[in-house]
Amino acid sequence: MQNVILQKLLFEKYVFNLIDSYYFSKREKSFGIAVSGGPDSMLMLHVINKWVKKKNKTLKVFTFNHNLRPTSTKDSLLVKKTCKELKCDFLNIDWSYKPKTAIMEKARVERYSAISKACKQFEIKTLFLGHHADDIAETVSIRILNNSSIDGLCPIYRVRQLFDIKLFRPFLEIKKKEILKFNQVYKINFIEDPSNYNELYLRARVRKILVNEVNLKNNLIKASKLFCRLR
Repeated sequence: MQNVILQKLLFEKYVFNLIDSYYFSKREKSFGIAVSGGPDSMLMLHVINKWVKKKNKTLKVFTFNHNLRPTSTKDSLLVKKTCKELKCDFLNIDWSYKPKTAIMEKARVERYSAISKACKQFEIKTLFLGHHADDIAETVSIRILNNSSIDGLCPIYRVRQLFDIKLFRPFLEIKKKEILKFNQVYKINFIEDPSNYNELYLRARVRKILVNEVNLKNNLIKASKLFCRLR
């Protein structure tokens, strides 16, 4: 029991110190967080919710329902239920448009656009996102396969301005296996998106390889840091 408590305290200390190191964490009073219902964003929700309460700030939770699969509504209902338990505000955003091509890319752009508009409505300047280290390795792999220039090999920034909103990723140094471990430590319920393992998508095929090639994944993460420095 003591070991579990210590793990949580050390993890929260790491995340809190990271957030506190940025100037906007002190100046801004209201923050947003994008939560899909998956393990990454659900863990982030629990930890960030503790941070905002500790700092006497407010948190608005946004879920973007793509409506691309029959179970997508279950995701938003889980996030809504969790927000009620954590006593934080929740807003579901539905996507009714269904493109015929490049669905994943168009859905991603629309998600950022719609959530950014909602952030402005609530006077929120910073949005927390749950991207982690494995996302970097996957994205770099895809960029290499697509013959990207060096600009494309620095794909995910901890802080980035998009649609006039700051996107902040506090988990960018944390690997997926650590996130899954902390989901167990915190006893967090989550839903895995089945499209993450649908090999019709290039990212899912890349992910399958990197799961079994740990050294390759770690080297891609390190390489991305070097590419970012070169930029």
